[in-house]
Amino acid sequence: MSNCVAQDRSTQLSHYQSADQANVLTKIYQPECNLAVWQQSLSSQLQKQINGFLETAPDIDIVAQIAANNIAVEMKDALSRLHIDDEILVYITGIVDMFSCLFDLTVVGLRLKTLHSAMCPKFHVDKVPVRLVTTLAGLGSEWLDNNLVKRENNRLIIDSNVTVRSLECGDVALLKGERWAGNEGKGLVHRSPKTANHQKRLLLTLDFIA
Repeated sequence: MSNCVAQDRSTQLSHYQSADQANVLTKIYQPECNLAVWQQSLSSQLQKQINGFLETAPDIDIVAQIAANNIAVEMKDALSRLHIDDEILVYITGIVDMFSCLFDLTVVGLRLKTLHSAMCPKFHVDKVPVRLVTTLAGLGSEWLDNNLVKRENNRLIIDSNVTVRSLECGDVALLKGERWAGNEGKGLVHRSPKTANHQKRLLLTLDFIA
């Protein structure tokens, strides 16, 4: 499995904000920002538990709707059949709670999935307001700067020599989509990474439900 190594990658561009503090995620409310990244590395103990889980657990694809007023209980129910370590459960529950608070949601759509290959290998934009994406093991998602993408008639025109940027394992990213008010035609362009030697990824995504 890939290690999640801490790096200082703080960046502030017009559409991209990143820092090693969770409050950077509030920058997604800025009209020009379509990617906000909380750069963090998973603890060595948490990495060990996640890697151990992936080595012994069957492939998973958990989809659940989590009520914001009962997150701890509903998260435990949603993941109970996985026999997942308590530290992993607590960590994911904290991410769900943060997401629901940031956007004042009553219900959060959760997906936790293991991947052996790129789930969405082509560059695309999401037809959602905002999606939280974090890779708990393996390679992080890839994305493009806004100014490197031409958009014509609902098509993305991307130069073959474009510089592709990547999230890191452990990063918690908010990707603003096409359905955020005022962001039509400016959704973040991204794709799943190619996995090396069928390396397994563990991907968590969160979406608006209500």
